[in-house]
Amino acid sequence: MKVRWITLENFRNHAHSELACAEQANIFLGENGAGKTNVVEAVGYLCLTRSFYASSERTVIQVGQERFRVGGEMVSDRGTSFRISIRFDALSSEKSFQVNGTAASSLAGIIGKFPVVVASPEHHNVTFGAPADRRKFLDLVIAQASPVYVEDLMEYRSALRQRNKLLLAAKLSGKGVSETMESWDEALITRGARVMQRRREFLVEFKPVLSEAYARIGGKGEDPSVEYESAVGLADAGSVEEIRQAFRKALEETKEGELRMGTTLAGPHRDELLLELDGLELRKFASQGQHKTFLVALKLAEFEYLRHQCHETPILILDDVFSQLDRGRSERLFESVQNLGQIFMTTTDEGVFPAGVLRAPGNKAFRVTEGAVIDAEA
Repeated sequence: MKVRWITLENFRNHAHSELACAEQANIFLGENGAGKTNVVEAVGYLCLTRSFYASSERTVIQVGQERFRVGGEMVSDRGTSFRISIRFDALSSEKSFQVNGTAASSLAGIIGKFPVVVASPEHHNVTFGAPADRRKFLDLVIAQASPVYVEDLMEYRSALRQRNKLLLAAKLSGKGVSETMESWDEALITRGARVMQRRREFLVEFKPVLSEAYARIGGKGEDPSVEYESAVGLADAGSVEEIRQAFRKALEETKEGELRMGTTLAGPHRDELLLELDGLELRKFASQGQHKTFLVALKLAEFEYLRHQCHETPILILDDVFSQLDRGRSERLFESVQNLGQIFMTTTDEGVFPAGVLRAPGNKAFRVTEGAVIDAEA
């Protein structure tokens, strides 16, 4: 997958920016706050229908404006062209996504059609942060590879919200839960079991890819690993039905605690992705350099996994990643990614790249200043 061109209108500090993209590396140079990240964020919008930074569409609109638009043309590995336009209107709170002039029936249905991998300092919580940050990483990777997983996850979250409403109402009223709780239990168990099984299957496929990626940029001698820890207790569960039974048992065991706290205490929404290096938990024992290397390795492994699962080369976004690594690891990273496909990179220091990269065939450098994008060659 490649982006041929992209247009930003009233997007962050870009009133109007349009650029033709290079086939390989697109490098955005500029000071902090100049608008480099805004450009790659817009690329993410074309792929994911949403920002990989902002939680609200309203914060993306340029100050003083009422709507934004991002447009572009993407071409698949097979040569199929897609003209994409995404708009958001703050007055009506409506967001629209069109592909070749036709509105998408579901924004969730777009996920995975234009695979993308994003690495930035904003993602440091994947290794440093809470379990929710690692679940978010896990869910987005699997979602881009599996539309069925997206459906199961959305239905699970819907059932979870309804069930939590009933539990909170029971806590506040002091009465027992209503008869409708049983139907939400079944929906929670059915969808939750599928989510947990797919997560476990994913990690079996993902582990060897991660080990290879880590070795490429971190050197030999360190052994990365990822393990799935479930609050449901899945040690002996293999099939979906076995996971269903384990989940049902966990809900029974936590029933009193749920009524006391007014929320669901077991399920995939409380599970953890345990990251380890040489058998030690990364979050507790790793150095900052190891954290950075592990995160980049996760993203490179994500790229390889999605390329295989989606039968399409993902777009790779590296936002201010090179400055986070020492020179040796930075050079190994660039060597690892330069021939993967189309890359969008931002930096305040062009010196992080090997000599000649900015003007190499297939690459293009852009200067970004106060929301304006200028071809560096010009």
